[in-house]
Amino acid sequence: MVGADFDHWRRAVYPRYWSKRAHEYGIDPYVTGLFALIRSVQPADTFELAIGNGYPFAAGLTEGGIAVTGCDISELLVQECAQLAPRATAYAGGYDDPAVLAAVAGRRFDVVYCFRSTWYFPDIEQAIRFMRQLAKPGGRVMFDIINSDARSNQDMLRAKRRSFPVTMAKNVIKTIVNAVRPGAYMLDQVFGIREIMHSPAEIEGIIRAQGLRFDRLTRGEIERGRGAAPTGDSDQKLIYLVQL
Repeated sequence: MVGADFDHWRRAVYPRYWSKRAHEYGIDPYVTGLFALIRSVQPADTFELAIGNGYPFAAGLTEGGIAVTGCDISELLVQECAQLAPRATAYAGGYDDPAVLAAVAGRRFDVVYCFRSTWYFPDIEQAIRFMRQLAKPGGRVMFDIINSDARSNQDMLRAKRRSFPVTMAKNVIKTIVNAVRPGAYMLDQVFGIREIMHSPAEIEGIIRAQGLRFDRLTRGEIERGRGAAPTGDSDQKLIYLVQL
């Protein structure tokens, strides 16, 4: 699902869903590990691409004394960010919006990060270039992807395709509930998923083409530490640490 419908979904539909659900997701071992990853390089000044409503990353980092600036394509979420992470500075716009670069003109950041969002980016290469542009020399760019090569993700997609009648039935029920409680549920893709997956080869080719060094971690390593024994879905997400 890429095109005008997807762009409308990620700009207008998903932000309303995330506004209601962000706190329900909470701070799980994955998020805890990502916090630790950012803090491990002791940044003073950070930038978050797809800052959302500021929870949990911008709110958590600023409460710990780390400065956070960021941007998000949803004006609704940027407005909420001012309430949930009042110490952060957030701009409405995305990685393809010159106004965001103009707003932070002349500034460079110790860490530029983007977590739990790249699978909603139609152009991952442009997003990586944007993050690199905002990182200072010697700084870090950090982001995660959904790994298209992971067996767990491939199995999930096959199961999703087989269960499309169930998905259709659930969507009917959600549509009925939404008529009474607008925005209560987000409809699912009948075939496949909306999220855009990427292979390690694709992402690492983009990074290497820019002459940058990087390290790669699995979700399992983020949650349980480097060298942790792999599980069946430990590589479901991959995390990249790019050194400038």
